[in-house]
Amino acid sequence: MKTHPASAPPLLPLPASWSALALLGMLWGQGLAATLYVENSVGQSVLALDADSGRVLATIALLSAPRGLALCPEQNRLYVAGGDAGTVSVVETVGNKVSRTVKVGSAAWGLALSPDCARLYTTGAGNGRLAVINTADYSVRAVEVGHDPQNVALDPQGRWLLSLNFGRPSSLSLLDPLTLARERTLSVADGPHSWALSPDGKWLALGAVDSRKVQLIDTQSLQVVSSYHSSYARPRKGDKMGVFWCNRRPLDEYKPVGDVLGSGAGGGG
Repeated sequence: MKTHPASAPPLLPLPASWSALALLGMLWGQGLAATLYVENSVGQSVLALDADSGRVLATIALLSAPRGLALCPEQNRLYVAGGDAGTVSVVETVGNKVSRTVKVGSAAWGLALSPDCARLYTTGAGNGRLAVINTADYSVRAVEVGHDPQNVALDPQGRWLLSLNFGRPSSLSLLDPLTLARERTLSVADGPHSWALSPDGKWLALGAVDSRKVQLIDTQSLQVVSSYHSSYARPRKGDKMGVFWCNRRPLDEYKPVGDVLGSGAGGGG
């Protein structure tokens, strides 16, 4: 196992059962202190939970199992990727009701929202396509990327957009977030599915489930600088893998502690 650069915080690969936990942390960090939204893939819904008590405030029914969430507090909206249904649901967080369902293609896996909430990105829209939704009028544009894209990562500063292409050979497609022009293709470990940015934005952790690896990417150069093998991310049929960042403990101190939440798709956050 390669060691990460001294200036990079440690990262921890997670099994599928932790993916919802990572998502909770993402939504909390975006400023939604009173309510947490959690994917309920088995129940084809999103749960709205009271952040203090954990009490279920609402169950938001969907047409299919959710495969990604993106929150815009300024709009009071939660966007939900609909997986194999190829839809994105628009949830009004005041009332926790679905106000609109947008068809994007044959699938919608993973979501990324621009900092101004003007554009929403998802993958799996067709055979190797990434779709962008204009949240003002809900128009949809799709572009070709790599084979079998299953997630999308966006730089908070708008410098880059990445499509995580799960097919063989696995890759990342680098696009301009505004024009959607494809600038180059990055080779990565087999099965890229989940991602997480370090708190300082300098490092992108990429979870690759088929190869049981987490790769560390420099967000300035967009080059893979380190690769970690995870004996705890052994893939089984239908499993995914999530990653999240921790700032204090060395990487080698982490040990698996068992399942915490039900299985679900890995995501970014």
